[in-house]
Amino acid sequence: MSKINTPVAKTAIDAINAKLSALNCGYKPISDESEGNYYHKLLQAIKSTYTSSTNSTNKIQNPGIKRQTPLVNSGYAIRVATISSMIAKFIEKNTKSNTKQSTDTPGDDTGVETTRANIMLLGCGLDIVGIWGSSLAMNVDVYEIDCIDNCLVKQDALTRIGIIQCDHVESEHNDEDEDDGTTASADQDGGIILQGRIDYGAVEGCTISFNASNNTYSLLAADLRDTVSLEQIVASSSFNPFAPTIVISELVIAYLGQHTEKLLKYISSSLCICDESMFLAYEPVIPSSGKTVSQNSNVMAYAKDYFGQFSSKLNRGEADHGTQKNSSQMCFEPIGKSTRHVENKLRRCQFDGFVDCSQMSKAARYFEISRRSPPELFDEQIALQFHLHCYSIIIATSNKFNIRALNSICPWIVTNHAIRGIGYFSSREIKREGETMILTSIKKKYEEEVRNLFKDTYTSLFDDYPSVRKLVKSALKSDLSTKGQASSDRNDCQSDSVIWNRYSDNGGAFWVVIEVDEEKQHILGCIGVTKKCTNSVVNLGLEGSEYYEMNRLAVRQGARRKGIGKLLLGAVEEHIQRTTISRPTCMVATTPKVLEAANTLYSANGFTIHEEIMMGKMLIRTYKKMIPH
Repeated sequence: MSKINTPVAKTAIDAINAKLSALNCGYKPISDESEGNYYHKLLQAIKSTYTSSTNSTNKIQNPGIKRQTPLVNSGYAIRVATISSMIAKFIEKNTKSNTKQSTDTPGDDTGVETTRANIMLLGCGLDIVGIWGSSLAMNVDVYEIDCIDNCLVKQDALTRIGIIQCDHVESEHNDEDEDDGTTASADQDGGIILQGRIDYGAVEGCTISFNASNNTYSLLAADLRDTVSLEQIVASSSFNPFAPTIVISELVIAYLGQHTEKLLKYISSSLCICDESMFLAYEPVIPSSGKTVSQNSNVMAYAKDYFGQFSSKLNRGEADHGTQKNSSQMCFEPIGKSTRHVENKLRRCQFDGFVDCSQMSKAARYFEISRRSPPELFDEQIALQFHLHCYSIIIATSNKFNIRALNSICPWIVTNHAIRGIGYFSSREIKREGETMILTSIKKKYEEEVRNLFKDTYTSLFDDYPSVRKLVKSALKSDLSTKGQASSDRNDCQSDSVIWNRYSDNGGAFWVVIEVDEEKQHILGCIGVTKKCTNSVVNLGLEGSEYYEMNRLAVRQGARRKGIGKLLLGAVEEHIQRTTISRPTCMVATTPKVLEAANTLYSANGFTIHEEIMMGKMLIRTYKKMIPH
């Protein structure tokens, strides 16, 4: 039998007990009653295996479920509601016809598109949310990864329940083990511990009305700090990285310390390579500053005390991860110093699409469990808010992830316009007439050249139109200024631009086109886009539309008539199409009539003149282009 006296195993058991406490007190984090009941039954089944075992090595001293405080119950209920809802929406979006409404029998799939999806849990512990999530549709494969100690405890639990029809089982190499017919493994550093098909009916409460006989489960033992061996172990399983995959970390990354970024890079480069894949993390993050000094002081004091409890838990039992003889001790370290710091870290770790880190207090508003009175006396609402401020929901996707699906999975993101970074995409190489150009987001190293390019575009007008000189001077001091804080991590080459952060904070982005030669890179053109407020839309007579304004369009004099302007406009339009959810969108651009090249560019790319006004001696044109929903 496996031991449960290691810190990680105890932490896993604590989490199961806390979730059961919330459910037993009447919290209903899963809105669908039958699905919620099955989730509860799965937790109870797991709990029964390590409280009723006749083997003292695998039995905890207090088998009863300790009732947690209302604060803990409510916090865990919101946690379960958030993660389970996101998994359910992801499965719904990516299994298409293979949902509960389908009643296909094995082999009767003629004319039906088979779309498999993966649920991968890192540091899975004893949780059953992966198995529960796979019960929502056909053609779902579950992969769970944890240290060897937790895997052996979970293997024992799942085997006792009988929910996995095993193709492969590894048992601990121990001369005192009873002869149960399994094959002993001499190498306990990692590997496939349990693998087979999922028999949902083995646990009471299953109400699945479709055939899910091809849903599979794999339990992999690996040290998440060692990405080399982790990659080998995942490769040895049946994991298909080209299928839509949701990779989940639930309070795991906080224990990896200096190894965090290696794991994040592995996730982005090897696990989330499908366009429909996403990374989801529920992790502690140092709270952002409050609105007042008093509020900030209280939030930070709560966080300091709360995070200190995690460190003290690691002192229980053996303080090692248990996967390698000479591995360093575990530590507790929040993934970031702020939500923005976390987003920058994800971009640095090669997540080239949408990234968002939102405080749990924001996400919780979108789940019924946090909008109704708790099923027990509860007078700690302020403490609950402090608690939720200590956690964040972290999302990272590919640059082609469907924004409408994202809005369904994470409703708080677009509704609250937390779209920072969605315009960021990996550099695109374009070859035209023997020349190589790169379209990319602005970086710090390009900022000064962009400022000079913008200034040079208008220099010839300074003498005749003094107002243009003022316009350029104002732009260089405002949105094109390089003053300010770009990122709390100065090594973040993808987010180190003050200009980029300024535009992305306003729901926009800023791009440049670079010419590449043997000696160095030259900026050929640039453009920015920002989302405007409702009042601006009304003033332009564009009610009912989303409204984006293009700014700082400039193309170097010798690089015109090469399609660079069209390339930049295309980047803006793509950004708008990916960030707009439900309404028609209007692209707006303002330019002096005397800039003939700019006027010609807009007219040639579907823009029409919306209005003309005189600014001193200069005629200013406003162009618009509607993008239908």
